[in-house]
Amino acid sequence: MINDAQNKIAKNEDLKRDLEALEKEHPEGIYLSGALLMFAGSKSYYLYGASSNEFRDFLPNHHMQYTMMKYAREHGATTYDFGGTDNDPDKDSEHYGLWAFKKVWGTYLSEKIGEFDYVLNQPLYQLIEQVKPRLTKAKIKISRKLKRK
Repeated sequence: MINDAQNKIAKNEDLKRDLEALEKEHPEGIYLSGALLMFAGSKSYYLYGASSNEFRDFLPNHHMQYTMMKYAREHGATTYDFGGTDNDPDKDSEHYGLWAFKKVWGTYLSEKIGEFDYVLNQPLYQLIEQVKPRLTKAKIKISRKLKRK
């Protein structure tokens, strides 16, 4: 248990040094995460969020969620809806990380209708589904090359 605590302290010290270096490298700041928050009456809804894979170790989404919850409360919200995810997915599921992130906040899970695709043009839909992963990979490669320059 002491070794675990010492490892966490060492990791946090490394992260702090990395953050300080980033601050010097980018004095104007950099975006680590972002989200959309909506209000309807006294309810607030976290619609969508994302974070940089490059800086994921800094856990920017945790700070962002905390900040958005405070903002929602300050603006009259009595509830904060984290949005949907699978209900108790397997650890191998691609949605497990999202579920675990939302669960760690002590959230109440409620099942909703979910999402689905209603296909109006089957050939176009199939083409998009085949091309989309390739475009995503190409975008990541281009982004990495641009960052190296």
